[in-house]
Amino acid sequence: MEYVTIAYIPSSHLDLYWLGNYKTCLERGAQLIHSYLDRCLATPDETFLLETVVFADYFLFKYLIIAIN
Repeated sequence: MEYVTIAYIPSSHLDLYWLGNYKTCLERGAQLIHSYLDRCLATPDETFLLETVVFADYFLFKYLIIAIN
C-alpha cells in the first residue's frame, strides 16, 4: 500500500464592506492581520495567507506610518 500525504489548510477571507463602511472594514482588517501575524510569530508552525490586496496595502500603510513615528 502506498501512503499519500495530504495537507489540510483551513482558511477564511475578509470581504470589503462586510464589517461596515470602507474605513471601518480597513481598520478591522488591519487589526485582524496584526493579531494573526502576532500569533504566527508566537507559534512557529502557524502560517497566515493574506489574499486581498486592499487589506494588505492598508495594513502596510498604517503600520509603516506607526513605525516611522
